[in-house]
Amino acid sequence: MHGLAVLGLIVGGVLAAPFAGYIVRRVSETVLLRAVGILVCGLAATQIVGLLR
Repeated sequence: MHGLAVLGLIVGGVLAAPFAGYIVRRVSETVLLRAVGILVCGLAATQIVGLLR
């Protein structure tokens, strides 16, 4: 059961790596850091709202 989840993570990583490399080359560091910060805060807010329901 866990093997399938691990396989999915590996395949997803292999497919996402070239796209991530392209993005890192094209977008400035400041924009990337802000985007990651917003993503982390958004995911945290989603988790908090889910816990409060």
